[in-house]
Amino acid sequence: MPIVVKNNASNFLADGVNNSQTTIDLQSASSFPSLSAGEYFYGTIESVSGQVEIVKVTNVAGNTLTVVRAQEGTSAAPFVEGSRFELRITVGSVEDIARKPLIQRFTGDGATTVFTLSADTGNLGEANMTDAYINGVYQNKNTYTVSGGQVTFSEEPPFGAIIELMVR
Repeated sequence: MPIVVKNNASNFLADGVNNSQTTIDLQSASSFPSLSAGEYFYGTIESVSGQVEIVKVTNVAGNTLTVVRAQEGTSAAPFVEGSRFELRITVGSVEDIARKPLIQRFTGDGATTVFTLSADTGNLGEANMTDAYINGVYQNKNTYTVSGGQVTFSEEPPFGAIIELMVR
């Protein structure tokens, strides 16, 4: 699931929230990013007294945010109408952006050209975010294509070849 960030996204709660609500209504969510399926960002709610909670925002619909409460060691708390809500860079967002690449290995059979990853593919849809190696030799990007969770080579890797696919 890719994280989304945006500069200067900030607004105020339109209504108060209790410590178990998973939707938050803002006065306006227009400065926040739109989210596609699987995307998210971290938001910080801050009360006028300085109490802070980090939430994971998984959907933006109009001015309503769907959130997962109490992220990154913060506690779910009630917040009153007018509390500030901001998209801030947090430790969790930095760690998610810098996540370790996914590496998956296959063994060539001399006939197969399509290899399907079985784990979170992250940025697989973008060819420039993938690297392919056959027997430790880097493969030029023009020798394979990426689509969905699949990598398709223009030629079959040899029988017994070790194929490593890395997605950043």
